Amino acid sequence: MSIRFDAAADRLTYTGSIPVPTSGLTITAWVKIVNDQNTNATWFRVYTSAFSTVITSATDADGTGGNNYFTGGGTVANVQQLGVGSWCAVAVSHDTGTTGKAYVRIGVTTTATSGTVSSATPDGICLGGRDSTDPNEWFDGEMAQVRIWSTELNQTQIEAEWASPTPVVTSGLYANWPLANATDLTDTAASRVLTTPNGTGQTTGADDPPNAATTVAPRPPVMAPGLAAIQAAW
Repeated sequence: MSIRFDAAADRLTYTGSIPVPTSGLTITAWVKIVNDQNTNATWFRVYTSAFSTVITSATDADGTGGNNYFTGGGTVANVQQLGVGSWCAVAVSHDTGTTGKAYVRIGVTTTATSGTVSSATPDGICLGGRDSTDPNEWFDGEMAQVRIWSTELNQTQIEAEWASPTPVVTSGLYANWPLANATDLTDTAASRVLTTPNGTGQTTGADDPPNAATTVAPRPPVMAPGLAAIQAAW
């Protein structure tokens, strides 16, 4: 399933030593806009101890374009029209220099945009909004499978992560939050727990992202009648 954000107070935060972008960083997620608020909606934001922006991954100002990668000194705009009510995959990455990349996948098509961005030392990450002190630009929708690496993944690796319900690249994996339901807030890599500092309003999302594992019970085999049954029929 997924996490459903439908109010500013629903945003989730984790405070800790998030990997520094200039050492290499990648964040991936599945998102679905449920209600278009006609303004920037933040999927996730990495911020400093002073609550200034390190990386903000969000829609455009129209509420349905994206994925945009905002920093304090440079922006990468990857403005695809995502629509409302459909899952899409988003990601941002940073190399060991000054280049950031914003990815979005709609259906089977991935679009990647790169540009010059700034960096800073992070002290936390917020999902569904900007941070624990800022209720603006919150995300009204569903989210699942947020993963962070302390290294830059390439497009092929990012697409493999989107395609898998569990992490594929485990080297450098900092956090993996499946977000399967409203109480599934512990990451599987190092037990980092997300909290809701401003409310308790998250609910479980309506459905799974497209890559969710499903199990179909096998049909029992049809057995041919034995010789005795055939003879009995005569």
